[in-house]
This record gives sequence, C-alpha cells and structure tokens, in this order.
Amino acid sequence: SALRSPRRHTILCLGKALSMSVMSHAFLWTVWASPLFTGATNRVADVATSCILAFECCDLLVYQLHQPKLDRTMIFHHLLHIVLILRYLGFGLALNCHPRPLAMVFVLQETSSVFLSVRALASPGSRAHELASVAFVVTFIAYRNVFGWVPLYMFWRIFPHNVIHAADTMGCAAAFALQLYWGGRIVKNVVRRVHGGSSTNVGRSD
Repeated sequence: SALRSPRRHTILCLGKALSMSVMSHAFLWTVWASPLFTGATNRVADVATSCILAFECCDLLVYQLHQPKLDRTMIFHHLLHIVLILRYLGFGLALNCHPRPLAMVFVLQETSSVFLSVRALASPGSRAHELASVAFVVTFIAYRNVFGWVPLYMFWRIFPHNVIHAADTMGCAAAFALQLYWGGRIVKNVVRRVHGGSSTNVGRSD
C-alpha cells in the first residue's frame, strides 16, 4: 500500500517540507516587524500550523509502519510538536493574540527536511545526493540549532509567568534540546566522513 512504501512516504515528506517552508518564510516575512499581539489572525499561519499538525499525526503512524523497532527520540519529537502546536493554536484562538509566529518558527525548521528528502530520493554517490547532503547539514544547523532558540526566548519573554507558561516553556526547551542532540550527531557523522570514515546516516527523516 501507499503507506507502506518508503519511497512514496519520502515523496510525501518532501511535499510537506517544501510547502511548510514556503508558507512559513512568507508568513514571517509579512509579520516580522509587526507586534505579536495584533488582535488579528493570519490565514497563512492558520493553514501552515494546521497542516503541520495533521502531518505530524499521520507521519507518526506511518513511521511506526516503517520502523518495527521504534526510535523513542523520534516518537518523542512528534508527540512534543503535536502538543506544542496544539497549545499555540489554542492560545491564539482563546486570547485573540498572535503567538502563531512561535509555531511558525517550528514550521520554518522543515526547510532542512526538504534536502533530507531529496537526499533520500537521489542515488547514493550521485551529485544530487552529495549536494542535498551538504544543504541538509547547513540548513539543519542554521534553522534548528542556530535559529532554534528563538521560540524558547520569545515564549519566555512574551507570555505571563504561571504554571502553564512554565510547562510550555519546558516543552520548548525540550524540543530545542532534541534538535541540539540531533545536530551534534550530524556534525559527528560529518567529521567522521571528512576523516575517511563511513557515514551512511548523515541525517534523520522527519
């Protein structure tokens, strides 16, 4: 079936990542200089956060079909993003404010998944495979590690301090820590490859 086809799943991941990246870049471009609490909604943000929420749920199920021995960090990653995006969507609707930029920053991280999917579809050793590998490493470090602290910082500084806020901040911190963990593994694999070792798993699939 389509769900059990790894190649079709990778193509689906590529389409998801590309659309999420385009929408999140467009959204951040329009609201970057505007106040977060605008009392207005944004159609691009609503569509993107809703799409990524639906995909995270579906991808978690498909991932279990492809991986008999489940990677606990990947499961935790999906569940954490599902909870955080639900919180952001609910918070924005309840208070008529604009925490969606925080959710969009998470969606922005899907940019690196575009190149990871291209790498998985390209023939090993081909030019496309090598270029996609380099682009994946660069975008992963840039978007998920260097830029990844922004949601945590914004969430801590903007919203009122209470128990629920502390739990959400801890969730952001856990998501960022997980990205740092994966980033460290990617860098380790790259260094090993540069020094002549073999690295068949430069990245991870989302």
